[in-house]
Amino acid sequence: SGSTYLILAEPAEGTTQSKRRYWGSYILRTGISHPFMIQAPRPSFDINALETAASMFDALNARVLMLGGASPMANQDGSADILDVNNKANLFNAASQALLKASGNTSLVIVQSRATGTRRDLPMPSADIVIATDRGAHRDDQLTPLGKQVTDFFTRRGLSYVFSDGSLETAGYEAGGIAQSFYLNATQNKELLVFWSSPLARPVFLNQTESTPQQAQATALGLTTVKE
Repeated sequence: SGSTYLILAEPAEGTTQSKRRYWGSYILRTGISHPFMIQAPRPSFDINALETAASMFDALNARVLMLGGASPMANQDGSADILDVNNKANLFNAASQALLKASGNTSLVIVQSRATGTRRDLPMPSADIVIATDRGAHRDDQLTPLGKQVTDFFTRRGLSYVFSDGSLETAGYEAGGIAQSFYLNATQNKELLVFWSSPLARPVFLNQTESTPQQAQATALGLTTVKE
C-alpha cells in the first residue's frame, strides 16, 4: 500500500532482561491517513478481533491501530481488563486519550473490534455484526459520514449488521460503560463506535488479512491469533 508505520511494542519475552508487562501494541500510520483509531482491546480473548481490526485499519487507511496486551482474565482481581471503568489507569487508555487530545477539534472516530459470544439467557444477534455508538445511533441515517464509512466497510464484504437498539438480541452490546468512552465528554468532534462480529463473519476477515502487511506486523510483534 506504500504506507509507512511507527510501531510501539514491548520486546518479545526473553529478548531483554526486562519483564514483559503486556501493555499492548500501537501502530501509527505516518503518512496520509483517515481519522480512525482502530482498537482491539481484547485481541487474545475476542476470537479473530485482531484480524478484523487489521483488515479495517488497512481498508479505511486508518491513522492508528491499538491492540490490547493482557487477557482480561489474566489477573484474578480483574485489574487486567482494560474495558472495565475501574481500571482506567493503564497505558492503553492513556494512549487513547493522548491521541484524542492531540487531534484537537478535528474529527476522530474510535472504532473497537470485538466478538460476540455464546449467550444462554438471551437470543444471539440475527446479523453478522452488531454496532453500538456513543451517540445512540440505531439507524443508518443517524450515523455521521465517518460512521457511515464503517458500515460501508461491512456492506462491501457482504455482511449484514444491526444496531444496538434495546432489543433482546442486542441487549448487552453497548458503547457506553467502557473505560474508553469516558474521555469523549472532554473532547470535540470525536466519536466511539463499537462492533461485535459473529462467528459467521469472522472467516471473511481472516481470509482477507492473511499475508497482508498488518498480519506480518502482528507476527513481528509476537501477537498470536486465534482461529475457531
